[in-house]
Amino acid sequence: MHPVSRAIIATLVLAWAFTSQAAEDFAACRQFFANGKPPAVVNHPTDRALCFDAFAILHSGESKTPVYVAEKLNRESMADAHEKRTNKFFADARLRSAERATLEDYKGTLYDPTAGTGGMLSVAGEHLASLNPDARLVMFGQELNPESFAICKADILIKGQDIANIILGNTLSNDGLNGKVFDYSPSNPPH
Repeated sequence: MHPVSRAIIATLVLAWAFTSQAAEDFAACRQFFANGKPPAVVNHPTDRALCFDAFAILHSGESKTPVYVAEKLNRESMADAHEKRTNKFFADARLRSAERATLEDYKGTLYDPTAGTGGMLSVAGEHLASLNPDARLVMFGQELNPESFAICKADILIKGQDIANIILGNTLSNDGLNGKVFDYSPSNPPH
């Protein structure tokens, strides 16, 4: 067999093994996935499947962030969402220490591609400040709606951020921050 063919076969076998492993790891929380099956993604050796009471996460030990999060939402679960936030940070003990995020990991740049009035940017900034008052988060965003965009810029200005980091326009068809790299990107796109 040709060496290149062997390499391709080995890669395919590894990809299949990692994908199959994720399906096995999520056996305890299949209810969060469509048809009981996790998404088919090529996992990496540091990826870990984590099941919680209300959701499941495929966690990347490399980036120390979720690859994806699965949660089954319905009227009942939304009506029952009265969880009180504590603003405490907990590293998941099921992860190897080198793969866990720490407070030190939560600093840098934040980008919301569907910024609206800047609510998620504000909450993220406030949450970071409650965890680490010395941390500095530089916020970026893009918003399609001119009124929401204006409110977002005003909010960012009040918070001492650079208003030039908030762009007016459609993120999908005209990315105003094309080529820029960010540390974090929460988003709540319109449905």
